[in-house]
Amino acid sequence: MDRRFPKTHRITQRSQFQRVYRFGRRIETPFFVLYYLPNDSGRHRLGITASKRMGNAVLRNRLKRVFREVFRNCPIPGIPGLDIIVNTKRSATTALFQSLEAEFRSGVQMIARNSAG
Repeated sequence: MDRRFPKTHRITQRSQFQRVYRFGRRIETPFFVLYYLPNDSGRHRLGITASKRMGNAVLRNRLKRVFREVFRNCPIPGIPGLDIIVNTKRSATTALFQSLEAEFRSGVQMIARNSAG
Protein backbone atom coordinates (compact mmCIF):
# COMPACT_ATOMS: atom_id res chain seq x y z
CA MET A 1 0.00 0.00 0.00
CA ASP A 2 1.36 3.39 -1.01
CA ARG A 3 1.60 5.67 2.04
CA ARG A 4 3.24 8.68 0.39
CA PHE A 5 1.71 12.14 0.52
CA PRO A 6 2.03 13.43 -3.08
CA LYS A 7 2.18 17.09 -4.06
CA THR A 8 -1.25 16.80 -5.66
CA HIS A 9 -2.65 16.38 -2.12
CA ARG A 10 -0.82 19.38 -0.68
CA ILE A 11 -1.41 23.10 -0.64
CA THR A 12 2.05 24.33 -1.51
CA GLN A 13 1.87 27.90 -2.76
CA ARG A 14 1.37 31.03 -0.72
CA SER A 15 -1.40 32.18 -3.06
CA GLN A 16 -3.30 28.94 -2.40
CA PHE A 17 -3.05 29.48 1.36
CA GLN A 18 -4.19 33.08 1.01
CA ARG A 19 -7.18 32.07 -1.12
CA VAL A 20 -8.38 29.66 1.57
CA TYR A 21 -7.80 32.19 4.36
CA ARG A 22 -9.62 34.93 2.45
CA PHE A 23 -12.61 33.08 1.03
CA GLY A 24 -12.85 29.97 3.18
CA ARG A 25 -14.60 29.17 6.42
CA ARG A 26 -13.05 28.55 9.82
CA ILE A 27 -13.51 25.99 12.59
CA GLU A 28 -11.65 26.40 15.88
CA THR A 29 -10.78 23.47 18.15
CA PRO A 30 -8.66 23.26 21.31
CA PHE A 31 -5.61 22.04 19.35
CA PHE A 32 -5.84 23.78 15.98
CA VAL A 33 -7.87 26.00 13.67
CA LEU A 34 -9.21 24.50 10.42
CA TYR A 35 -9.75 26.69 7.37
CA TYR A 36 -11.50 25.10 4.43
CA LEU A 37 -12.72 26.00 0.95
CA PRO A 38 -14.09 23.83 -1.87
CA ASN A 39 -11.73 23.50 -4.83
CA ASP A 40 -12.09 22.50 -8.48
CA SER A 41 -9.44 19.77 -8.48
CA GLY A 42 -11.80 17.01 -7.36
CA ARG A 43 -9.45 15.92 -4.56
CA HIS A 44 -8.83 17.03 -1.04
CA ARG A 45 -5.64 18.98 -0.36
CA LEU A 46 -3.98 19.76 2.96
CA GLY A 47 -1.86 22.66 4.11
CA ILE A 48 -0.28 22.85 7.57
CA THR A 49 1.18 25.81 9.40
CA ALA A 50 3.24 25.40 12.55
CA SER A 51 4.93 28.63 13.61
CA LYS A 52 8.10 28.92 15.63
CA ARG A 53 5.96 29.61 18.69
CA MET A 54 5.14 25.88 18.70
CA GLY A 55 8.70 25.00 19.56
CA ASN A 56 11.85 23.84 17.83
CA ALA A 57 12.00 22.36 14.32
CA VAL A 58 11.79 18.78 15.60
CA LEU A 59 8.51 19.50 17.36
CA ARG A 60 7.03 21.43 14.43
CA ASN A 61 7.94 18.68 11.97
CA ARG A 62 6.43 16.05 14.27
CA LEU A 63 3.16 17.99 14.33
CA LYS A 64 3.15 18.19 10.54
CA ARG A 65 3.77 14.44 10.22
CA VAL A 66 0.95 13.73 12.66
CA PHE A 67 -1.54 15.92 10.81
CA ARG A 68 -0.58 14.44 7.43
CA GLU A 69 -1.21 10.97 8.84
CA VAL A 70 -4.53 12.02 10.38
CA PHE A 71 -5.57 13.58 7.04
CA ARG A 72 -4.67 10.40 5.15
CA ASN A 73 -6.76 8.25 7.51
CA CYS A 74 -9.81 10.52 7.72
CA PRO A 75 -12.41 10.21 4.97
CA ILE A 76 -14.26 13.39 4.04
CA PRO A 77 -17.71 12.31 2.84
CA GLY A 78 -20.02 14.13 0.49
CA ILE A 79 -17.63 16.81 -0.77
CA PRO A 80 -15.65 16.13 -3.97
CA GLY A 81 -12.69 18.44 -3.28
CA LEU A 82 -11.63 20.63 -0.39
CA ASP A 83 -8.61 22.70 0.45
CA ILE A 84 -8.01 22.34 4.19
CA ILE A 85 -5.46 24.29 6.19
CA VAL A 86 -4.54 23.29 9.73
CA ASN A 87 -3.09 26.09 11.88
CA THR A 88 -1.65 24.38 14.92
CA LYS A 89 -1.94 25.76 18.43
CA ARG A 90 0.63 25.38 21.16
CA SER A 91 -1.65 22.92 22.99
CA ALA A 92 -1.19 20.47 20.09
CA THR A 93 2.49 19.98 20.98
CA THR A 94 1.62 18.01 24.12
CA ALA A 95 -1.53 16.30 22.81
CA LEU A 96 -1.70 12.59 22.09
CA PHE A 97 -2.12 11.38 18.51
CA GLN A 98 -5.57 10.00 19.36
CA SER A 99 -6.71 13.37 20.68
CA LEU A 100 -5.53 15.20 17.58
CA GLU A 101 -7.15 12.60 15.34
CA ALA A 102 -10.47 12.81 17.23
CA GLU A 103 -10.49 16.63 16.99
CA PHE A 104 -9.68 16.50 13.28
CA ARG A 105 -12.47 13.97 12.64
CA SER A 106 -14.84 16.19 14.60
CA GLY A 107 -13.79 19.17 12.49
CA VAL A 108 -14.34 17.20 9.27
CA GLN A 109 -17.82 16.23 10.45
CA MET A 110 -18.58 19.93 11.05
CA ILE A 111 -17.31 20.73 7.55
CA ALA A 112 -19.57 18.05 6.07
CA ARG A 113 -22.58 19.40 7.99
CA ASN A 114 -21.82 23.00 6.98
CA SER A 115 -21.40 22.04 3.34
CA ALA A 116 -24.60 19.99 3.26
CA GLY A 117 -26.82 22.71 4.65
